[in-house]
Amino acid sequence: MALHARKEEVYLGVYEIEDHIAKPKMSERVLDVNDKAFDLIGDWIGVGDGWILREKLEKSLNIEMRGIEHNIHLQPKALLSLGIASFKSGRFTDALSARPKYLREHIVSQDVRK
Repeated sequence: MALHARKEEVYLGVYEIEDHIAKPKMSERVLDVNDKAFDLIGDWIGVGDGWILREKLEKSLNIEMRGIEHNIHLQPKALLSLGIASFKSGRFTDALSARPKYLREHIVSQDVRK
């Protein structure tokens, strides 16, 4: 999944479907599409508005995508299914300990360090 972040950067997540649930293959990250990121091996489908930068992303990831789906709209019901599956498998966080993960803050901290 690639969601447009800013200029030529995308929020990138790589997932594999297992038992009808998308499971992360690596940690989510912010990717500059002009940088050599890593090699994706296998047969992949790109999802999200970040794939408007398809040519640069494919070069960065050293892969030719099998297909691209730009118009994916997140549905709250899908998040509920993911939450239920995680809960049933014992992967949950106590509500008082839950903290959001903001990839945008990661970008800002990188910019400050430069």
